[in-house]
Amino acid sequence: GKVVLRYELFGVEGDVNIVCAAEGDWTARVDKTDIDSGDIAVTAPSPFSEGKVVVFANAADGRMCIETLTFVELTE
Repeated sequence: GKVVLRYELFGVEGDVNIVCAAEGDWTARVDKTDIDSGDIAVTAPSPFSEGKVVVFANAADGRMCIETLTFVELTE
C-alpha cells in the first residue's frame, strides 16, 4: 500500500533540503511544493513487512532535524 504524508515547516528562513531513507523494500519520495511544505509518498512492500523511513531536513545555515517514521501492522 501507499500513503502520502503532508509536511509543513515553520520558521523557515531559506531553502531546506528534505530527503528520506527507507529500509528494506520500502520506498519513500519527497515532493516539495514550495519552500516550507510538500508531501512524502511512502510505499510498503507486498507482502507487508514492518519498516522505517528516516526523514532528514537540512537548513542552509547548518541546522538539521531527523525524524523516524515507523510502520507496523496492527492486529486486533
